Amino acid sequence: MAGAWREGADLLDLFVPGPLTGAVAVPTTAYLGLALLLLAGLGAFRLGRAGGRPAPWLLGAAAFAALSLGPFLVVAGQTTGWPTPAGLLESLPVLDRVTRWYRAGAVALLLLAPLAAWASPHRAAAWALAALVLVDGRLLGPLPARLPVTLLQEDNVLVGLSGPIAELPPQQPLGRAGRTADLNLLLQLAHGQPTTGTLDSLPGAATGPGLRDLQRALRLPVSPQGASLAAGGASQLARDGYRWLALYPGLEGGGRANLDAALGPPVREDGGIAVYSLSGPR
Repeated sequence: MAGAWREGADLLDLFVPGPLTGAVAVPTTAYLGLALLLLAGLGAFRLGRAGGRPAPWLLGAAAFAALSLGPFLVVAGQTTGWPTPAGLLESLPVLDRVTRWYRAGAVALLLLAPLAAWASPHRAAAWALAALVLVDGRLLGPLPARLPVTLLQEDNVLVGLSGPIAELPPQQPLGRAGRTADLNLLLQLAHGQPTTGTLDSLPGAATGPGLRDLQRALRLPVSPQGASLAAGGASQLARDGYRWLALYPGLEGGGRANLDAALGPPVREDGGIAVYSLSGPR
């Protein structure tokens, strides 16, 4: 739990304090804080009684909290098949490039803050309540006191490649516990090339269909159909301007032979990462 996936927050992460979940703390969270939620509710009530309009603030906070759940719903660490607002938005152009949906929780928190300020009419009490909110977020939130440090991998198999790189899986780090930084982003600091997993990817490149076809090919057993699907996905990526395909560790399925049949063997392979040329045989 506690920011179980890099793409979105666990549903319980929004309001259940980290110490109660027993989860390992990670630097991805959308915890709003029990104190803030209670004070915002009280403030909304008082604002309404005073003739104000708390509804826009509440609806805005609820909308961004829902977006923070990411493209697939995770509850108590278990991925569900239930749709989410972010999942629907990912089907739209431009928005399909958005990552780190959990950061929308910060906007929800900011929208709740003005309501929380209405919780008490007394200045001294308001300062005490503000301190309570800060202590709640600092001590009970899933964010650890000391963020772990990840070493930069300066010597990696992607260094020396020239041209944009398509990446599979498209999202990192595959939900593995203990990972504190995306592997593809760490490697990009060394190789410096545009990738499908970063914001400096090729403008307007429709990488979705090509990557989806390659993922399907990887899940299929070795077959002419799988090789044909891999060839089609690779051709789509090449038309989009990508020169290389990087396969990271942990991919599901054993159909990599389909890629070998469509693209030839990897031009490089080290550290569990295989690199294919998208200008290879098809």
